[in-house]
Amino acid sequence: MVEDAPELTQAELIRAVETWVERLERQDSFSVAEYLAFGRLWNTTLAHPSIGVGPERTRFLELVQREMPKMAGVLKMVPGRGFALTSSDYDFVLGGILDKRFQYRIKDP
Repeated sequence: MVEDAPELTQAELIRAVETWVERLERQDSFSVAEYLAFGRLWNTTLAHPSIGVGPERTRFLELVQREMPKMAGVLKMVPGRGFALTSSDYDFVLGGILDKRFQYRIKDP
């Protein structure tokens, strides 16, 4: 189940994107918690397009798209409203109409 959205500063958000780019490029194996973490980061980058603009953000979004079929299987996701993928097992939504619960809160917008 997804907890209330944790807070990140803009700098922490950018560092998180950089870290996930490295891991996704290595094609690491991911746990449920890790899929939820970078899924939340995906939602946050879509909701705040002006933060972390640049090649790392673009690469992160591309790599998550590549990982989505595996992520959808692990999290038991099905298509939802607004082009979202929804996991009732983990109370999580990726993409679509972005609910604040499924993003990080940015401390210093």
